[in-house]
Amino acid sequence: MKNNQIPDDEKLRIENSSIAYHGIFNDENQRNISWLSQKIVQYSKNKSNILELGLGDGTTTKIFAQNFDKVVTLDGSSNLINLFSQSNTITNLEIIETFFETFETEQKFDNIVMSNILEHVFDPDYIIEKYKKFLKKDGMLFLSVPSATSLNRRIGNLSGMLPDIYAFQQQDYVLGHRRYFCKDSFLELLTNHNLNIEKVEGVNLKIITTSQMQQLNFTEETYNALLTIGQSYPELCTIVFVVASV
Repeated sequence: MKNNQIPDDEKLRIENSSIAYHGIFNDENQRNISWLSQKIVQYSKNKSNILELGLGDGTTTKIFAQNFDKVVTLDGSSNLINLFSQSNTITNLEIIETFFETFETEQKFDNIVMSNILEHVFDPDYIIEKYKKFLKKDGMLFLSVPSATSLNRRIGNLSGMLPDIYAFQQQDYVLGHRRYFCKDSFLELLTNHNLNIEKVEGVNLKIITTSQMQQLNFTEETYNALLTIGQSYPELCTIVFVVASV
């Protein structure tokens, strides 16, 4: 395992990006992560406990608390934790303020979730290897990352709006992203850590930009159709979702 080096400005970086989780992209993000969270509930085999990396706006945490006996959520942002705690008193939830790199526990979990986390952290290899040891022998890992090869990014590139499909946009900087994955690079990362890939799905078959979709006033039925179809096309969706085991 590599050194758990954390940049000196990591706390400031986390707090600055935390504001975006309640900002302009909230509707789209909530729709995607709600769908993803329900998939995690569906695919989990044991509902006794779940370890979640990242609180975000709390959407996933609340869904997990309704479906698992015990939820442990880790986050490095005191702003996000305080904001969530002001309006939520969930009895089967423990929120721990910590860097993912420094968290330690003797507990083993039936389910561990890294939902759109690995694009943020300093060293994805370290995080995956570290959290493998917190998983029970028959436990399940649920991981997702934004994809550089999504249909909307491909269209943006070919139409001249995006110089390269891996290029960062302003939203990426605001959210504190460090890298982009595609389906192949994501699966390669996971298999390099001897994870067994159980399922690979796409989340959100996005055909145009967020602002363009908002202008067209897409119905919920249309959004749900794009989510449903996208499951079979992870290489074209904005998120690649993987279910894995050790």
